[in-house]
Amino acid sequence: MNRFALAALALLLAGGARAETVISSAPTAHMSCSDGTCTPTAKNAVLNASDLQGMLAAGDVTVATGAGAKSIAVEAPIAWASTHTLTLHPDLNVNVKAVIAVEGGGGLNIAPFVGGDLVMFPTGRIDFWDTDSSLTIAGAPYTLIADLPTFQQLIQEHAGGGWYALTKDYDAAGDGTYQNSVYWKLTAVFNGLNHTIANLNVAYESDSNNGFIGYNYGTIRDVRFANAHVSGGHAGIAAGTTVGPIVNVSTSGTVEGLDAGGVVGYVDDTFERGTTITRSSSSANVTGGRECMIGGLVGGGYQITISYSHASGTVSPGAHAMAGGLAGFATNVVQSYATGHVAPTALYAYERLGGLLGATPYSQSNVVDSYATGQVDGPGRQSEAGGLIGSASGSSVRTSYATGLVTGSKDDPRLKHKVGRWGGFSGRDRTGQNSDDYWDVDTSGRDSACGNKCSGITGLSDAALKSGLPAGFDRKVWAQDPSINNGYPYLLKNPPE
Repeated sequence: MNRFALAALALLLAGGARAETVISSAPTAHMSCSDGTCTPTAKNAVLNASDLQGMLAAGDVTVATGAGAKSIAVEAPIAWASTHTLTLHPDLNVNVKAVIAVEGGGGLNIAPFVGGDLVMFPTGRIDFWDTDSSLTIAGAPYTLIADLPTFQQLIQEHAGGGWYALTKDYDAAGDGTYQNSVYWKLTAVFNGLNHTIANLNVAYESDSNNGFIGYNYGTIRDVRFANAHVSGGHAGIAAGTTVGPIVNVSTSGTVEGLDAGGVVGYVDDTFERGTTITRSSSSANVTGGRECMIGGLVGGGYQITISYSHASGTVSPGAHAMAGGLAGFATNVVQSYATGHVAPTALYAYERLGGLLGATPYSQSNVVDSYATGQVDGPGRQSEAGGLIGSASGSSVRTSYATGLVTGSKDDPRLKHKVGRWGGFSGRDRTGQNSDDYWDVDTSGRDSACGNKCSGITGLSDAALKSGLPAGFDRKVWAQDPSINNGYPYLLKNPPE
């Protein structure tokens, strides 16, 4: 992630104000350390990383917040080989922006926090050199694992429950092919500590849940999958199907299935509790099945909230599918974007295809502060294809835009009955709740916002869309720069990579 993304994520997680205990390479300042406990005397307190390492050589150390400092930020590398434990005790977040390395038999304790989280920035990770070391996060004792076969064995012994953390990057190429998943039904928390699992290969069985986890009831977070290859029924690199949250997961590779997505194939709404996918991304190319949901990030499902996420892979749906650059079908999307090409492989009678979403549910849904730039091909004679959404139902779509080329079949001589709907923004709009939305009339190849009548969506020339933020776009959310995002508006908290 580039420097713009790092700055944006800092704003997101710190609320824009510097109120942290910072562990950095700068000299210690505004900190009081006594009897192994360091507390701030001002909200802009600094603890020098070398000073902290020296204290850890001699004993256990606790770093806390106070005096206006709410979070702890690790901005310089920390490493210790002693058997002592570092406790980070924030009021809000622990923001890891550099490497924390537990090199001996010591431990790391992230003390319980109210309303906060352990937040892994792109430049941060937590390494353990010995799986006999200790890690506790918010009171939960984690089992440290260094490879996937060990994880598979341990989690089977505990029937899918517990807390697990990956101690280092892992190359799964030597594992061969996993049948359906590494583990089929997770009720645990899996935290990758920002490590990468490379070359994961999960094989196909029809009507199965295929991915790193087949069916996720727990939490998958802070892990990167590189060059993964997954095929199956509900197919996604992180999870074939999920009920539980997905946090800070990135993927690359290929996915092929029925309901299929770069991170998650299908979101199960059986329990009607809602599922969140946040700060996640995928560049995987996704191929989906007939009459299914296919997306660059998530295939689809009811009661999904996708936030601060993006996808860039090619999305290739089967016949009569719902397919989108981000998700085939989703309820809520916040500050997210997609850049991939949505490209069916043949002429089909009916598809719902969008640069961001294939379709939204008839129940109330929201798309806000989001955009799509990828091409959308709607070749079928009854296709509903739009630069942002293929078919919008029951949706409130606000402060969003689309620039991608939208192609249709009206000029295709093979089709005698051409009743599809194609628009620069939506293929078909059933909402009437659009406001401060825009499409690029030059790059989209469309002179209408929707394939039917719609309102609240304004066409702008390419030059106009690049000349300044459109009316209604909040400058606390959006920014614009000729050298970023090809000059189009971008999200401060989720900038382009």
